[in-house]
Amino acid sequence: MKKILMTLTAVLCCWVTTTVFTACGDKDDETIEPPVQTRTLSAAEVCYLVHMPYNGRNICNYIVSYKEADGQEKSGMLADTAWVKRITVSDFPFTATINMNVQRNEAELTDSAYNFRVYYSVYSVTSIFSDGTRVETYRDATPTYIGLTCPARTAEAYIAERFPERLKAKSIELSTDGKVLYFQTR
Repeated sequence: MKKILMTLTAVLCCWVTTTVFTACGDKDDETIEPPVQTRTLSAAEVCYLVHMPYNGRNICNYIVSYKEADGQEKSGMLADTAWVKRITVSDFPFTATINMNVQRNEAELTDSAYNFRVYYSVYSVTSIFSDGTRVETYRDATPTYIGLTCPARTAEAYIAERFPERLKAKSIELSTDGKVLYFQTR
């Protein structure tokens, strides 16, 4: 009987020790799961931006073309030195594209030099979620101006030959879940 009692005591001690160590271990290893996000992407706001020189536009018409939210290409002549267009896209995937073109107008060359530098870009993309939260997912961090300043005597040739070659379309591809996949210049 003493042997059974000793065995039963040993088993009980082992069980209590295991329970105590296991209980202590559970609290140390406990991880807090992050809350499950219930928001979903409902749209994305795409911001197109153009900044162009003052005196270059005196002798040229700057024409911007861009892709609208419905996928159609829109274009128009710019009248100011800065132009901003925001569109809200809810149908993905979507490729946001902007391009510039320049045409010589009939104005006389009156300045000694002309600045043709122009900046145009898909400037930013902001995700809009079902709960109303807005998160900027892309921003053009390195604005690059295209074109140069040249003397009036070479301005005509530059507008006709070299400047249009430098103006290339810029695009951003948005995936089916609205994420920015890539930025491309073509």
